[in-house]
Order: sequence, then structure tokens, then C-alpha cells
Amino acid sequence: MIGLRPYRPQRGRSGIVDLARLAREFEGAYREACVDCDHGRPTPEKRLQSHLISAAYRSDRRLDRLRHIHEEAPLFITDELSLPTENGRIVCDILALHGAVPAVIELKPGRQLTRLVAQVSGYAALIDEHTDLFGELYSVILGRAVELESPCERWIVWPHPSGHEADPREHELAALGVRVVGYTEVGEGFEFKVGAPIRV
Repeated sequence: MIGLRPYRPQRGRSGIVDLARLAREFEGAYREACVDCDHGRPTPEKRLQSHLISAAYRSDRRLDRLRHIHEEAPLFITDELSLPTENGRIVCDILALHGAVPAVIELKPGRQLTRLVAQVSGYAALIDEHTDLFGELYSVILGRAVELESPCERWIVWPHPSGHEADPREHELAALGVRVVGYTEVGEGFEFKVGAPIRV
């Protein structure tokens, strides 16, 4: 159970086994785990994540904030999906579907290019290696048959540099097969500049 509130982003409780009890006691359980809980450390990345997901749930899963002009919006599939690897585990901030192509979307409050490219590329490689299994996951979540096409799209969402119309690293990232989205915090929300599609 995860809350998407801007002041308690991504706060919640796991390990819920008794769903019937949760249904009976939902209001109290949600308030305790997602509203009245300690905020913890500042989490700009989690605020951004909650903002995108809550907007998608209000729009039939469409991540409209990440839609480039003349393009359909990616569909939100799930978030924080952790997978085992040889070196431990790898986590995807947001897993999406863009047309028939899976998309890995990594969010960061800092412009850490090398780290972000490594994260998004590593997860995308796992999806490309197991496309059929991910197709089954997408099908279950969306409630319809999904046949994924490769290669997986790689997106990063990070702060947009002030004074620039387009992200100055967009072409560099495009050469690496990574699409860039810049965000700016505006009041309690965010504005986005979505980079051009990557031509495969």
C-alpha cells in the first residue's frame, strides 16, 4: 500500500497478507501508513515519482506529462520493480509501455549522467533479454494481451537547467540511446520538457 500524496510521497506499508482485513480497515490503515506517518528525509525524487504516477492514474495510466508533441503518451505499468542480478538487485523507478515498446524511466533529483545511463541501460538490457516474460507481466497488469517489441526504450528524468530551452546534454544522451526529460519544480507540482524521440 503506497500513498502518492505530495507531502508523504511513496510512504506506505508492505507485507500485507490479509486483503479482506485491509478492505475493512482501509481508511485507518492508509491514514496510519501514508498520511500520519513521519515524513523522513527530504525526497525530491519520490515527490516527482508520486506526481507522475498519480497524474497517470487520473488519465487511464497515460503518462501525459511525459508526452512529446505528435506522440502518444507512455502508459504507466508499475514502479519500484526490483529484479535480482549477479551483483545483488536492480530497481526500476517507473516501468512503462510506449506503443508496443517497453520503457524504463529513471528519475533523479541531480544531473548524474554516468550513473543514470548505467542504471537505465542495465534494466533495459534485462527487459530485452526477457521480453516474453515482461510481456506476460504487462498483460497481467493491463488485463489484455501485450506483445512487446524490442529494443526497450531508456528514459531519464532529471532537473532541467535554467536558461536553456532544450537540455544541453540531449544530443549526447540520444547518441547513447537514452531519451531525456527535464523537470522544473513549480509550486507544489512540476513542469516538464520532453526531449525528442530516439531514432533506432
